[in-house]
Amino acid sequence: MSVPGHDPHSNWDGLISKGDAVRRDGGPGGRLHTRKSSDTLELKEVREKGGLFGIGLKIDMDPPHLVQRVSNLKDTAGNSINDTVKQGDSLVLINGKHVELGSMEALEKAILGPKDSTLKLAFAKMAHTLSSGSAKSNDIYEVVVKRHVAIREWDETHSWLELRDDVKGSPLMAREEIVSVMEAVRSCVVDRSNYALDFIREERVAMCSMGMHFAQDMSNETKDRHLRANQIQVLVPASPAHMSGKLRKGDEIVAVDGVPTDAATLTKLLRGTDVIGSKCKVTAKRGGMQFDVELSRTSAFAIRNMDHFVNLVDILERLIKQRATPEAMMPSLQAIMAHTVETERTRCSTEAALADRLFHVQSKIVGFVNDMEGMLHPGDLGPKNEHARLEAIVETLEHKIENTSVERTEWKAKYESMHAKKLEVEEHIDQHVRATDSLQKQMQDMLPPSERVALQDQIA
Repeated sequence: MSVPGHDPHSNWDGLISKGDAVRRDGGPGGRLHTRKSSDTLELKEVREKGGLFGIGLKIDMDPPHLVQRVSNLKDTAGNSINDTVKQGDSLVLINGKHVELGSMEALEKAILGPKDSTLKLAFAKMAHTLSSGSAKSNDIYEVVVKRHVAIREWDETHSWLELRDDVKGSPLMAREEIVSVMEAVRSCVVDRSNYALDFIREERVAMCSMGMHFAQDMSNETKDRHLRANQIQVLVPASPAHMSGKLRKGDEIVAVDGVPTDAATLTKLLRGTDVIGSKCKVTAKRGGMQFDVELSRTSAFAIRNMDHFVNLVDILERLIKQRATPEAMMPSLQAIMAHTVETERTRCSTEAALADRLFHVQSKIVGFVNDMEGMLHPGDLGPKNEHARLEAIVETLEHKIENTSVERTEWKAKYESMHAKKLEVEEHIDQHVRATDSLQKQMQDMLPPSERVALQDQIA
C-alpha cells in the first residue's frame, strides 16, 4: 500500500499572527513555530526521524479486502508471523473497528502509522470446500502486528520550552493581560455558553441526525401502521445508527441520555445541541429487552443525501426488475451519476474548508500560548512593580538599620558598664597602694635608727 503525505520541508511561509510568534509551512498540516528562548524559558530541540510505516501485507483495494500477499508481517517482538495470515483471508477489523466495507483510503489511514507502533487486526478465514462437499464457517482470528515497513520517511525537529534552571523553584510573575489571552484561548474551542464549537460548520444553524426515521415522521403512504410513534421504521444506510450494528427496524427509543422520550420530545433530544460529532446514549426497547447504544451525531444534510442516493438506487433496481429498456434506465443512471459527482464535490470542498478552519484555530491557539509564555518573568515587571520592589528593599534596609541601632545601643550600654567597672577596679587598686605605702611607713618608724637605715638601703 502507498499513502500520500505532505512535504514536511515545504518552503511556503505565511505570517499568521502578530509579530514573529507563529508562522506556517505548507498551510494546514504544516508546522507552527514556537517562540524563542526568553529570560524565563529555554527552547529545547531534538532532531529525529519521522515517517509512515506499514505492516508488510498486501490487500485488495475493493471489499471484502482479501489478502493478496503476506510479505513481511511481524509481531510486537519483531518475529515473523507470515504463516499466521493466509492468502485469501479477508480483513474485517482494525483495532476493533469494522473495515470489511471500507474504502482503501480508510484502510490506509488505519494501518499506516509511526515506526514500531502496533495494531490489532482481525481476519475471516475464507470458506473452504471439503471433500464431502460441505463448507467450513468463516472463522475469525486476531493478530497483533508491528508497523516496520517504511512507506515514507522524513527528518523532523521536536521542540519544546522548559523553565530555565536558574528560575526553577522560584516564584514567577505575569502581566495582568495574561488573563484576557487565556480567555481568548478558551474562545477558540467553546462558545460564550461554554458549548464546544462545531468545527465542521461555521455556525450552529444546520440540524444533526443519527439516521433514524420513526413511524411518527413518515407520510401516510409510507408509514408502517403496526409501529408506534417512537419505533424505528427506517435506518439510513451508512448512518451512525446503521453503522452501530445494534439497532433495527421496530426498536423503540425510550430514552436519550437518560431522559425519557415521547412523540413531542424525541427529535429534539436526539438532535441535542446540533454539534456534529457530539455523542449521546440512546436507550432502545426490543420486545421485553432494553439496551443502551452510544451514537455520534452527524449532519442531517449528509443523512438526507444518503437517503436520496438510496432512493435513486431503488428506482434503478425496480427498472432492472421490470426489464426496462436502456433508454428508460438512462435518466436514473444519469441521476445517480450526478448525485455521486455532487456528493464528492461537496465532500472535497467541506474537507478543504475544515482543514483551513482547524488550521486557523491551531494557529490562534499557538499564537496565544506564545503570547502567554512571553508574559512570564522570573523578576519584576514594569515601573509599578519596580517601585514596589524598591520599596521592599528600602523597608528591608530600614529594618536592618533599626536592628543595628538597637544592637549599637545595647553594645554601648555594655561598654559603659564595663568602663565603670574598670574605673571602680582602678580606684580599689589605688586605695590598696596608698594603704600599703602608709603601712610600710608606719613599720619603718617603729624600727631603731640603725635598722631603719639598713632597711632603706635594702629597699633601694
